[in-house]
Amino acid sequence: MFLRTSGQLHVPRPGTSGAQPGVRMAGRSSTPRSRPFTAAIHELAARADPAALLDLEGVILFENDAWERFARVGGGFGEVGVGGRLLDALPGEGEREAVCRLIARVGRGPGPRAASITVERNTPDLARLVTLLVSPVLSGNEAIGLTIVQRIVRELPVREVYQVVEATLEDYRPEDGVLRQCGCCRRTRHPADPAEWDFVPALVAAPPADTAFETCPLCRELHCAVTAPDDR
Repeated sequence: MFLRTSGQLHVPRPGTSGAQPGVRMAGRSSTPRSRPFTAAIHELAARADPAALLDLEGVILFENDAWERFARVGGGFGEVGVGGRLLDALPGEGEREAVCRLIARVGRGPGPRAASITVERNTPDLARLVTLLVSPVLSGNEAIGLTIVQRIVRELPVREVYQVVEATLEDYRPEDGVLRQCGCCRRTRHPADPAEWDFVPALVAAPPADTAFETCPLCRELHCAVTAPDDR
């Protein structure tokens, strides 16, 4: 993958005459296979939505400014930057499996086409629904990379979506000492009733380092299906 080689240099963003930080490509002449990546980077850099360029294995090759800003407010893939794998930023196994299927469907499915899933990106104060739209970067009819765009489809005060529980870590620590939290909606499993998941702002803001992130049954049902724009 040409974006991963040595001899990197900055590429000017659209509408600029000089080099800009954060946009890196290999220092070699343009080729027919490289041009789709160049075009994708310029298109993503100009987007208002958080967007990134991936290789077919899900390694992040480029992030636009909106992607980085969204990550800083708890809305994106903040634990992984350029050069890291997108899947490594997903703590819940259900969402991780869904994104893995999404990448495989778009990058390796017959007749490459866009597909999406909708997930939650909640903070202690905000309840967000975010669509992850993955599209192929094509060279002819072959997918050689992927773009991913995060689109906020709903953002509300969390108390309008969930019944908030004001509690502490000790109130939710089970006998084995390991807190279990949904990596998608960020609700915490109640130790006295494993079927109950509560939204506890204090535990969303500062989960213990040894928290076990899972995917709650509701999020697995609602958010782990991959859909294409023309799916019925």
